[in-house]
Amino acid sequence: MQAGLGRACTSVVTEYRNRKQEHTAKYTVEVDCMTEEEIDEQLRELLWSYRQFYLYDLDDKGVSADEQKHLQEQSKLAWDTLHAAFSSKGILTEEYLQDPSDGAEEKIKVQLKTWTKELQWPVEIEKGGWLGTADSAEDCNIQTQRFLSGNLWPFVKVIRYIVSSPSRVSSD
Repeated sequence: MQAGLGRACTSVVTEYRNRKQEHTAKYTVEVDCMTEEEIDEQLRELLWSYRQFYLYDLDDKGVSADEQKHLQEQSKLAWDTLHAAFSSKGILTEEYLQDPSDGAEEKIKVQLKTWTKELQWPVEIEKGGWLGTADSAEDCNIQTQRFLSGNLWPFVKVIRYIVSSPSRVSSD
């Protein structure tokens, strides 16, 4: 789902699976979240994607106009994702991320990592995952919105909905 211009694109892999005998609730939801190492890698990639467009003279490096446009799009996506995760932090600005001074990139990486430790994950999260059940689609939606809204979605790998397939609904 993409939001309007200037807003983040929430891209969380969503899977739908058929309910099996061991799934007793009408809806079961599994959320796989990134590990600390995966979050660190994600932050490194986002920061690199953002900074490469702004801090390097791409014309001098012989980067074509098409490739520059692609790098600009990657940079915008990186900004949108970082902004979605850390918009509550006053110092996160594009100028902050574009700081060309010596040691700035490492300083920014450390700050981003510090902020990830402050994320408010649901208390039920265990070992990078969450499992929940619901009796209604509305309750299922409410439970998953904790991961899709706010600042957690950039660090969610997949949300799995386990439900009855339409052909099996009448037999349940």
